[in-house]
Amino acid sequence: MGSTTPARRQIAWGEAIVPALTLVLAAIYWIDVHDISRPELNLLLPRPVLLAIAILSLILLGQVVVGRLQGKAGEPIRRTLWRLAFVVLAAGYLRLFGWIGFLPASILFIAATLLYLGVRNAWSILLVSVLGGGAIYAVFAYALSVRF
Repeated sequence: MGSTTPARRQIAWGEAIVPALTLVLAAIYWIDVHDISRPELNLLLPRPVLLAIAILSLILLGQVVVGRLQGKAGEPIRRTLWRLAFVVLAAGYLRLFGWIGFLPASILFIAATLLYLGVRNAWSILLVSVLGGGAIYAVFAYALSVRF
């Protein structure tokens, strides 16, 4: 005999992994930067960035939950894993700062991101990574007076 109770709507927790993990990374980021010795930089960069990451992650979590409760189909697992891979890549970038420094970590992150996005031309990856990393370093070091 079949059950006469209506099927429960289930939330696709796989889709919720990416925003949840991003919230965890935001918390780790907060721990790393909350004791910055220059308070003016703490107000200028880390806190607003942290707040934006947390708010956007909560919005995405809310969309996943509400969408699934409304009966909308979830996204394919491949797409969720693809997003998760980028979050892990970003987390690795943050961890590399302390080990190899800001500029080398930025160059590696840009190169890895380009590979992640499907760029396969080695010269393009090298050029964009080095110029992009250098530009990011110049903005932080000279325009914002951040000491590395």
